[in-house]
Amino acid sequence: MTYVERAHERGITTLTLNSPHNRNALSTRLVTELHQALADAADDAAARALVLTHTGGTFCAGADLAEATAGDAKDGPLASPGCCAPSSHCPNPSSPGSPATSAPAGSACSAPATSPSPGRSPPSPSPRHGSASPPP
Repeated sequence: MTYVERAHERGITTLTLNSPHNRNALSTRLVTELHQALADAADDAAARALVLTHTGGTFCAGADLAEATAGDAKDGPLASPGCCAPSSHCPNPSSPGSPATSAPAGSACSAPATSPSPGRSPPSPSPRHGSASPPP
């Protein structure tokens, strides 16, 4: 059994979290399979969009606490500070000098399109918790 199922149809790659026995918790195995599936999708020129879905009643319960408390994840991808860092497959589309504000075609990245309407400025990023003054 695989914890991340893959399907591809008409330019759309669908990745399905398939670990319903633990509510699709982010175990070392699921994260490893998900990283590989995302890398494969990013390398697939036929993939124009990516859908991430799930089996069972919960999309994802978060970290697999049973694995973490057992000490099994200490050397796995969940313990790595870079487990969620941008990868070379998904460059930051809104970096300075970038002509686009959404992910390039064929990319497995799913950055929201933030192109403003004519005559309007793009939306401002949300302030980090605790760094903004209270609302008026």
